Amino acid sequence: MRRLWLRVVLVVAMLAAAVAASLEIFRAEQRISDNRRAEEAFVSDTWALAVALGELRAAQGAYVSAGRDINSGMVAVTRRFEGVSDQLSALAGKATASGAITALNDAAAMIASLQRMDVQIREHVLAERPLIASDLIFTDTSELTGEIVDQLERARATERASHQAATAAERRTESNLLAGGGGVVLLVVLLLLPRAGAARVDEDAGADAGEIAADDADADASAGSVTAGTAGDLLGLHEVADSSPSEAAPPSPATGAAPAVETREPAPDLQRAADLCTDLVRSNSPADLPALLARAAQMLNASGIIVWVLDGTGSALRPAIGHGYSSAALARIGPLPCDGDNATAAAWRDGRMHVVASNGDGPYGAIVAPLVSPDHCSGVLSLEMDDGWERSEAVQSTVEIVAAQLATLVSADPAAEAARRTRA
Repeated sequence: MRRLWLRVVLVVAMLAAAVAASLEIFRAEQRISDNRRAEEAFVSDTWALAVALGELRAAQGAYVSAGRDINSGMVAVTRRFEGVSDQLSALAGKATASGAITALNDAAAMIASLQRMDVQIREHVLAERPLIASDLIFTDTSELTGEIVDQLERARATERASHQAATAAERRTESNLLAGGGGVVLLVVLLLLPRAGAARVDEDAGADAGEIAADDADADASAGSVTAGTAGDLLGLHEVADSSPSEAAPPSPATGAAPAVETREPAPDLQRAADLCTDLVRSNSPADLPALLARAAQMLNASGIIVWVLDGTGSALRPAIGHGYSSAALARIGPLPCDGDNATAAAWRDGRMHVVASNGDGPYGAIVAPLVSPDHCSGVLSLEMDDGWERSEAVQSTVEIVAAQLATLVSADPAAEAARRTRA
Protein backbone atom coordinates (compact mmCIF):
# COMPACT_ATOMS: atom_id res chain seq x y z
CA MET A 1 0.00 0.00 0.00
CA ARG A 2 1.91 2.98 -1.34
CA ARG A 3 -0.62 5.83 -1.31
CA LEU A 4 0.18 8.25 1.51
CA TRP A 5 -3.36 9.52 1.96
CA LEU A 6 -4.71 5.99 2.30
CA ARG A 7 -2.06 5.11 4.88
CA VAL A 8 -2.96 8.24 6.86
CA VAL A 9 -6.66 7.34 6.75
CA LEU A 10 -5.91 3.81 7.99
CA VAL A 11 -3.76 5.11 10.86
CA VAL A 12 -6.46 7.60 11.89
CA ALA A 13 -9.10 4.84 11.75
CA MET A 14 -6.88 2.56 13.85
CA LEU A 15 -6.31 5.27 16.46
CA ALA A 16 -10.02 6.12 16.56
CA ALA A 17 -10.94 2.46 17.07
CA ALA A 18 -8.30 2.07 19.79
CA VAL A 19 -9.42 5.23 21.61
CA ALA A 20 -13.10 4.28 21.38
CA ALA A 21 -12.42 0.77 22.69
CA SER A 22 -10.24 2.13 25.51
CA LEU A 23 -12.91 4.64 26.52
CA GLU A 24 -15.62 1.98 26.65
CA ILE A 25 -13.36 -0.34 28.64
CA PHE A 26 -12.66 2.51 31.10
CA ARG A 27 -16.39 3.11 31.50
CA ALA A 28 -16.99 -0.61 31.98
CA GLU A 29 -14.34 -0.68 34.73
CA GLN A 30 -16.07 2.26 36.43
CA ARG A 31 -19.39 0.41 36.31
CA ILE A 32 -17.72 -2.69 37.76
CA SER A 33 -16.24 -0.62 40.61
CA ASP A 34 -19.61 1.02 41.34
CA ASN A 35 -21.27 -2.39 41.25
CA ARG A 36 -18.71 -3.83 43.68
CA ARG A 37 -19.16 -0.92 46.12
CA ALA A 38 -22.95 -1.28 45.98
CA GLU A 39 -22.67 -5.01 46.70
CA GLU A 40 -20.34 -4.44 49.66
CA ALA A 41 -22.63 -1.73 51.08
CA PHE A 42 -25.70 -3.96 50.80
CA VAL A 43 -23.98 -6.91 52.48
CA SER A 44 -22.68 -4.66 55.27
CA ASP A 45 -26.15 -3.20 55.89
CA THR A 46 -27.77 -6.65 56.09
CA TRP A 47 -25.26 -7.71 58.73
CA ALA A 48 -25.84 -4.48 60.67
CA LEU A 49 -29.59 -5.07 60.58
CA ALA A 50 -29.15 -8.64 61.84
CA VAL A 51 -27.09 -7.30 64.76
CA ALA A 52 -29.78 -4.70 65.51
CA LEU A 53 -32.40 -7.44 65.65
CA GLY A 54 -30.27 -9.33 68.18
CA GLU A 55 -30.00 -6.20 70.32
CA LEU A 56 -33.78 -5.71 70.08
CA ARG A 57 -34.40 -9.23 71.32
CA ALA A 58 -31.97 -8.68 74.23
CA ALA A 59 -33.75 -5.43 75.16
CA GLN A 60 -37.08 -7.29 75.29
CA GLY A 61 -35.50 -9.80 77.67
CA ALA A 62 -35.05 -6.95 80.16
CA TYR A 63 -38.86 -6.84 80.57
CA VAL A 64 -38.74 -9.90 82.83
CA SER A 65 -35.35 -9.32 84.47
CA ALA A 66 -35.47 -8.85 88.22
CA GLY A 67 -34.62 -5.41 89.51
CA ARG A 68 -34.90 -3.68 86.13
CA ASP A 69 -36.96 -0.54 85.49
CA ILE A 70 -39.79 -1.70 83.21
CA ASN A 71 -40.55 1.78 81.86
CA SER A 72 -36.96 2.47 80.81
CA GLY A 73 -36.84 -0.99 79.20
CA MET A 74 -39.94 -0.25 77.14
CA VAL A 75 -38.46 3.07 75.99
CA ALA A 76 -35.28 1.26 74.93
CA VAL A 77 -37.26 -1.37 72.96
CA THR A 78 -39.24 1.37 71.21
CA ARG A 79 -36.01 3.05 70.09
CA ARG A 80 -34.71 -0.32 68.88
CA PHE A 81 -37.84 -0.86 66.77
CA GLU A 82 -37.49 2.59 65.23
CA GLY A 83 -33.83 1.92 64.38
CA VAL A 84 -34.63 -1.48 62.85
CA SER A 85 -37.42 0.01 60.71
CA ASP A 86 -35.15 2.81 59.46
CA GLN A 87 -32.36 0.36 58.61
CA LEU A 88 -34.76 -1.92 56.76
CA SER A 89 -36.16 0.99 54.72
CA ALA A 90 -32.65 2.10 53.75
CA LEU A 91 -31.71 -1.46 52.81
CA ALA A 92 -34.81 -1.85 50.63
CA GLY A 93 -33.82 1.32 48.76
CA LYS A 94 -30.47 -0.26 47.81
CA ALA A 95 -31.91 -3.57 46.60
CA THR A 96 -31.97 -4.08 42.81
CA ALA A 97 -32.76 -7.78 42.41
CA SER A 98 -36.43 -8.74 42.45
CA GLY A 99 -35.73 -11.68 44.78
CA ALA A 100 -33.98 -9.41 47.27
CA ILE A 101 -36.84 -6.89 47.20
CA THR A 102 -39.36 -9.67 47.87
CA ALA A 103 -37.31 -11.01 50.79
CA LEU A 104 -37.05 -7.55 52.36
CA ASN A 105 -40.80 -7.00 52.00
CA ASP A 106 -41.38 -10.29 53.81
CA ALA A 107 -38.94 -9.18 56.52
CA ALA A 108 -40.82 -5.88 56.91
CA ALA A 109 -44.09 -7.77 57.40
CA MET A 110 -42.46 -9.97 60.04
CA ILE A 111 -41.09 -6.92 61.90
CA ALA A 112 -44.63 -5.50 61.97
CA SER A 113 -45.78 -8.80 63.53
CA LEU A 114 -42.91 -8.54 66.00
CA GLN A 115 -44.12 -5.07 67.05
CA ARG A 116 -47.65 -6.36 67.61
CA MET A 117 -46.24 -9.19 69.69
CA ASP A 118 -44.25 -6.65 71.73
CA VAL A 119 -47.51 -4.87 72.60
CA GLN A 120 -48.88 -8.16 73.98
CA ILE A 121 -45.68 -8.75 75.97
CA ARG A 122 -45.95 -5.31 77.57
CA GLU A 123 -49.57 -5.96 78.56
CA HIS A 124 -48.56 -9.20 80.31
CA VAL A 125 -45.63 -7.49 82.04
CA LEU A 126 -47.80 -4.61 83.31
CA ALA A 127 -50.44 -7.12 84.45
CA GLU A 128 -47.70 -8.93 86.41
CA ARG A 129 -47.86 -12.11 84.33
CA PRO A 130 -44.10 -12.60 83.88
CA LEU A 131 -44.29 -16.29 82.92
CA ILE A 132 -46.52 -15.63 79.91
CA ALA A 133 -44.36 -12.64 78.94
CA SER A 134 -41.21 -14.76 79.21
CA ASP A 135 -42.75 -17.47 77.04
CA LEU A 136 -43.57 -14.92 74.33
CA ILE A 137 -40.11 -13.33 74.53
CA PHE A 138 -37.98 -16.46 74.51
CA THR A 139 -40.14 -18.65 72.27
CA ASP A 140 -42.40 -16.83 69.81
CA THR A 141 -40.33 -13.66 69.52
CA SER A 142 -37.11 -15.66 69.19
CA GLU A 143 -38.54 -17.80 66.37
CA LEU A 144 -39.90 -14.77 64.52
CA THR A 145 -36.56 -12.97 64.84
CA GLY A 146 -34.81 -16.01 63.37
CA GLU A 147 -37.18 -15.97 60.39
CA ILE A 148 -36.42 -12.28 59.81
CA VAL A 149 -32.69 -13.04 59.81
CA ASP A 150 -33.31 -15.84 57.29
CA GLN A 151 -35.06 -13.37 54.98
CA LEU A 152 -32.11 -11.00 55.30
CA GLU A 153 -29.74 -13.82 54.34
CA ARG A 154 -31.93 -14.63 51.34
CA ALA A 155 -31.89 -10.98 50.25
CA ARG A 156 -28.11 -10.82 50.71
CA ALA A 157 -27.47 -13.93 48.59
CA THR A 158 -29.86 -12.85 45.82
CA GLU A 159 -28.43 -9.34 45.60
CA ARG A 160 -24.87 -10.66 45.58
CA ALA A 161 -25.68 -13.05 42.71
CA SER A 162 -27.27 -10.18 40.78
CA HIS A 163 -24.20 -7.98 41.21
CA GLN A 164 -21.87 -10.81 40.23
CA ALA A 165 -23.91 -11.46 37.06
CA ALA A 166 -23.70 -7.77 36.16
CA THR A 167 -19.93 -7.81 36.70
CA ALA A 168 -19.56 -10.89 34.49
CA ALA A 169 -21.56 -9.16 31.73
CA GLU A 170 -19.26 -6.14 31.92
CA ARG A 171 -16.22 -8.42 31.71
CA ARG A 172 -17.64 -10.03 28.56
CA THR A 173 -18.19 -6.57 27.10
CA GLU A 174 -14.56 -5.70 27.83
CA SER A 175 -13.39 -8.91 26.14
CA ASN A 176 -15.44 -8.14 23.03
CA LEU A 177 -14.09 -4.59 22.93
CA LEU A 178 -10.52 -5.83 23.29
CA ALA A 179 -11.01 -8.42 20.58
CA GLY A 180 -12.70 -6.00 18.20
CA GLY A 181 -10.20 -3.20 18.78
CA GLY A 182 -7.28 -5.60 18.56
CA GLY A 183 -8.64 -7.02 15.31
CA VAL A 184 -8.88 -3.54 13.79
CA VAL A 185 -5.35 -2.63 14.91
CA LEU A 186 -3.96 -5.93 13.57
CA LEU A 187 -5.77 -5.46 10.27
CA VAL A 188 -4.41 -1.93 9.79
CA VAL A 189 -0.87 -2.93 10.78
CA LEU A 190 -0.86 -5.81 8.31
CA LEU A 191 -2.24 -3.57 5.58
CA LEU A 192 0.48 -0.98 6.22
CA LEU A 193 3.39 -3.41 6.44
CA PRO A 194 5.26 -4.02 3.17
CA ARG A 195 5.02 -7.53 1.80
CA ALA A 196 8.29 -9.36 2.53
CA GLY A 197 7.72 -12.32 0.21
CA ALA A 198 5.36 -14.47 2.27
CA ALA A 199 3.41 -15.03 -0.95
CA ARG A 200 4.95 -14.63 -4.42
CA VAL A 201 2.59 -13.76 -7.28
CA ASP A 202 3.56 -14.29 -10.92
CA GLU A 203 3.66 -11.02 -12.87
CA ASP A 204 1.48 -10.40 -15.95
CA ALA A 205 2.79 -11.50 -19.34
CA GLY A 206 2.91 -7.87 -20.45
CA ALA A 207 5.57 -6.87 -17.87
CA ASP A 208 8.94 -5.78 -19.19
CA ALA A 209 11.88 -8.20 -19.36
CA GLY A 210 13.67 -6.78 -16.34
CA GLU A 211 10.63 -7.29 -14.07
CA ILE A 212 10.12 -10.84 -15.40
CA ALA A 213 13.76 -11.74 -14.72
CA ALA A 214 13.57 -10.35 -11.18
CA ASP A 215 10.37 -12.27 -10.45
CA ASP A 216 11.87 -15.49 -11.87
CA ALA A 217 14.87 -15.12 -9.57
CA ASP A 218 12.57 -14.54 -6.57
CA ALA A 219 10.47 -17.56 -7.52
CA ASP A 220 13.55 -19.81 -7.78
CA ALA A 221 14.80 -18.62 -4.39
CA SER A 222 11.44 -19.06 -2.65
CA ALA A 223 10.80 -22.59 -1.38
CA GLY A 224 7.04 -22.01 -1.25
CA SER A 225 6.50 -20.52 -4.73
CA VAL A 226 3.96 -22.21 -7.00
CA THR A 227 4.07 -22.93 -10.73
CA ALA A 228 1.78 -21.30 -13.24
CA GLY A 229 -1.57 -22.98 -13.85
CA THR A 230 -5.25 -22.61 -13.24
CA ALA A 231 -6.42 -21.95 -9.71
CA GLY A 232 -8.56 -25.08 -9.80
CA ASP A 233 -5.62 -27.36 -10.61
CA LEU A 234 -3.34 -25.90 -7.93
CA LEU A 235 -6.05 -25.99 -5.28
CA GLY A 236 -6.86 -29.61 -6.12
CA LEU A 237 -10.41 -28.80 -7.30
CA HIS A 238 -10.17 -30.01 -10.91
CA GLU A 239 -12.35 -33.03 -10.07
CA VAL A 240 -15.48 -30.87 -9.63
CA ALA A 241 -15.33 -28.90 -12.86
CA ASP A 242 -18.58 -29.24 -14.78
CA SER A 243 -16.78 -29.02 -18.14
CA SER A 244 -13.15 -28.90 -19.25
CA PRO A 245 -11.76 -25.39 -19.61
CA SER A 246 -11.71 -23.99 -23.10
CA GLU A 247 -8.40 -24.18 -24.87
CA ALA A 248 -6.44 -20.99 -24.51
CA ALA A 249 -5.30 -19.14 -27.61
CA PRO A 250 -1.55 -19.40 -28.23
CA PRO A 251 0.31 -16.34 -27.05
CA SER A 252 1.25 -13.89 -29.77
CA PRO A 253 4.90 -12.96 -30.00
CA ALA A 254 5.79 -9.78 -28.26
CA THR A 255 6.44 -6.98 -30.70
CA GLY A 256 7.25 -4.35 -28.17
CA ALA A 257 6.68 -3.37 -24.60
CA ALA A 258 3.34 -1.68 -24.08
CA PRO A 259 3.37 1.52 -22.07
CA ALA A 260 2.68 0.84 -18.40
CA VAL A 261 -0.78 1.90 -17.24
CA GLU A 262 -1.25 2.53 -13.53
CA THR A 263 -4.23 0.64 -12.19
CA ARG A 264 -5.75 1.06 -8.77
CA GLU A 265 -5.01 -1.86 -6.48
CA PRO A 266 -8.21 -3.47 -5.20
CA ALA A 267 -8.65 -3.31 -1.43
CA PRO A 268 -11.38 -4.69 0.87
CA ASP A 269 -13.60 -2.29 2.76
CA LEU A 270 -11.87 -1.67 6.10
CA GLN A 271 -15.05 -1.25 8.14
CA ARG A 272 -16.58 -4.45 6.74
CA ALA A 273 -13.35 -6.32 7.47
CA ALA A 274 -13.32 -5.03 11.06
CA ASP A 275 -16.99 -5.98 11.55
CA LEU A 276 -16.31 -9.48 10.18
CA CYS A 277 -13.33 -9.96 12.51
CA THR A 278 -15.44 -8.83 15.48
CA ASP A 279 -18.26 -11.26 14.60
CA LEU A 280 -15.76 -14.10 14.15
CA VAL A 281 -14.42 -13.44 17.65
CA ARG A 282 -17.92 -13.33 19.13
CA SER A 283 -19.01 -16.53 17.34
CA ASN A 284 -19.05 -19.62 19.51
CA SER A 285 -20.79 -22.09 17.19
CA PRO A 286 -19.81 -23.69 13.84
CA ALA A 287 -23.39 -23.00 12.73
CA ASP A 288 -22.41 -19.34 12.32
CA LEU A 289 -19.73 -20.16 9.74
CA PRO A 290 -21.85 -20.26 6.51
CA ALA A 291 -23.10 -16.71 6.97
CA LEU A 292 -19.63 -15.46 7.98
CA LEU A 293 -18.02 -17.14 4.95
CA ALA A 294 -20.63 -15.54 2.68
CA ARG A 295 -19.72 -12.11 4.06
CA ALA A 296 -16.01 -12.84 3.60
CA ALA A 297 -16.58 -13.90 -0.02
CA GLN A 298 -18.50 -10.73 -0.81
CA MET A 299 -15.89 -8.52 0.87
CA LEU A 300 -12.92 -10.22 -0.85
CA ASN A 301 -14.53 -10.64 -4.32
CA ALA A 302 -14.22 -14.42 -4.03
CA SER A 303 -16.47 -16.69 -6.08
CA GLY A 304 -15.89 -19.62 -3.75
CA ILE A 305 -14.46 -20.41 -0.31
CA ILE A 306 -13.62 -23.80 1.21
CA VAL A 307 -12.46 -24.58 4.75
CA TRP A 308 -10.34 -27.75 4.76
CA VAL A 309 -9.62 -29.84 7.87
CA LEU A 310 -7.73 -33.07 8.49
CA ASP A 311 -9.80 -36.21 7.93
CA GLY A 312 -9.90 -39.22 10.22
CA THR A 313 -6.65 -40.65 8.83
CA GLY A 314 -4.71 -37.52 9.68
CA SER A 315 -2.97 -37.68 6.28
CA ALA A 316 -5.48 -35.92 4.03
CA LEU A 317 -7.50 -32.71 3.98
CA ARG A 318 -11.25 -32.86 3.47
CA PRO A 319 -13.62 -29.98 2.63
CA ALA A 320 -15.50 -29.31 5.88
CA ILE A 321 -17.61 -26.34 4.80
CA GLY A 322 -17.74 -24.04 1.82
CA HIS A 323 -19.41 -21.09 0.17
CA GLY A 324 -20.13 -20.91 -3.55
CA TYR A 325 -20.11 -24.70 -3.98
CA SER A 326 -23.05 -27.07 -3.74
CA SER A 327 -23.02 -29.96 -1.28
CA ALA A 328 -22.68 -32.37 -4.20
CA ALA A 329 -19.65 -30.46 -5.50
CA LEU A 330 -17.97 -30.56 -2.09
CA ALA A 331 -18.68 -34.29 -1.88
CA ARG A 332 -17.07 -34.86 -5.32
CA ILE A 333 -13.93 -33.01 -4.31
CA GLY A 334 -13.03 -35.66 -1.78
CA PRO A 335 -9.97 -35.54 0.45
CA LEU A 336 -6.65 -34.12 -0.79
CA PRO A 337 -3.46 -35.89 0.35
CA CYS A 338 -1.42 -33.69 2.65
CA ASP A 339 1.66 -34.43 0.52
CA GLY A 340 -0.13 -33.54 -2.73
CA ASP A 341 1.27 -31.21 -5.38
CA ASN A 342 -1.24 -28.38 -5.00
CA ALA A 343 -1.46 -25.06 -3.19
CA THR A 344 -3.91 -26.35 -0.56
CA ALA A 345 -1.61 -29.16 0.59
CA ALA A 346 1.44 -26.91 0.31
CA ALA A 347 -0.14 -24.25 2.54
CA TRP A 348 -0.91 -26.92 5.17
CA ARG A 349 2.64 -28.30 5.04
CA ASP A 350 4.43 -24.93 4.99
CA GLY A 351 2.15 -23.16 7.47
CA ARG A 352 2.11 -20.02 5.31
CA MET A 353 -0.05 -18.40 2.66
CA HIS A 354 0.20 -19.35 -1.02
CA VAL A 355 -1.07 -17.25 -3.94
CA VAL A 356 -1.99 -18.64 -7.35
CA ALA A 357 -2.10 -15.93 -10.00
CA SER A 358 -4.69 -16.12 -12.76
CA ASN A 359 -3.36 -16.52 -16.29
CA GLY A 360 -4.55 -17.41 -19.79
CA ASP A 361 -5.62 -20.92 -18.79
CA GLY A 362 -8.51 -19.76 -16.63
CA PRO A 363 -10.34 -16.67 -15.33
CA TYR A 364 -9.72 -17.29 -11.65
CA GLY A 365 -6.83 -16.89 -9.25
CA ALA A 366 -6.62 -18.21 -5.71
CA ILE A 367 -5.34 -17.45 -2.23
CA VAL A 368 -4.73 -20.30 0.23
CA ALA A 369 -3.99 -19.57 3.91
CA PRO A 370 -3.31 -22.05 6.74
CA LEU A 371 -5.48 -22.13 9.88
CA VAL A 372 -2.71 -22.09 12.46
CA SER A 373 -3.33 -22.83 16.15
CA PRO A 374 -0.69 -22.44 18.91
CA ASP A 375 0.71 -25.96 18.47
CA HIS A 376 -0.20 -27.09 14.94
CA CYS A 377 -1.98 -26.31 11.68
CA SER A 378 -5.64 -27.34 12.06
CA GLY A 379 -6.71 -26.74 8.47
CA VAL A 380 -6.60 -24.54 5.38
CA LEU A 381 -8.75 -21.69 4.03
CA SER A 382 -8.87 -21.52 0.20
CA LEU A 383 -10.51 -18.75 -1.82
CA GLU A 384 -11.17 -18.67 -5.57
CA MET A 385 -10.66 -15.02 -6.52
CA ASP A 386 -12.24 -13.00 -9.33
CA ASP A 387 -10.82 -10.14 -11.40
CA GLY A 388 -7.22 -10.63 -10.30
CA TRP A 389 -7.88 -9.65 -6.66
CA GLU A 390 -5.44 -12.33 -5.51
CA ARG A 391 -2.60 -10.00 -6.57
CA SER A 392 -3.59 -7.26 -4.11
CA GLU A 393 -1.42 -7.02 -0.99
CA ALA A 394 -4.37 -5.57 0.94
CA VAL A 395 -6.53 -8.56 -0.04
CA GLN A 396 -3.78 -11.02 0.93
CA SER A 397 -3.34 -9.35 4.33
CA THR A 398 -7.09 -9.43 4.95
CA VAL A 399 -7.22 -13.14 4.07
CA GLU A 400 -4.45 -13.81 6.62
CA ILE A 401 -6.45 -12.00 9.31
CA VAL A 402 -9.67 -13.87 8.48
CA ALA A 403 -7.76 -17.18 8.56
CA ALA A 404 -6.28 -16.31 11.97
CA GLN A 405 -9.77 -15.61 13.33
CA LEU A 406 -11.22 -18.79 11.74
CA ALA A 407 -8.49 -20.90 13.33
CA THR A 408 -10.15 -20.32 16.72
CA LEU A 409 -13.45 -21.81 15.45
CA VAL A 410 -12.25 -24.70 13.25
CA SER A 411 -10.78 -27.91 14.63
CA ALA A 412 -9.76 -31.18 13.03
CA ASP A 413 -11.64 -34.47 13.45
CA PRO A 414 -10.91 -36.08 16.85
CA ALA A 415 -9.50 -39.13 15.06
CA ALA A 416 -7.25 -36.92 12.94
CA GLU A 417 -6.05 -35.06 16.02
CA ALA A 418 -5.25 -38.38 17.74
CA ALA A 419 -3.36 -39.57 14.64
CA ARG A 420 -1.41 -36.31 14.51
CA ARG A 421 -0.43 -36.54 18.18
CA THR A 422 0.63 -40.19 17.68
CA ARG A 423 2.92 -39.24 14.79
CA ALA A 424 4.30 -36.31 16.80
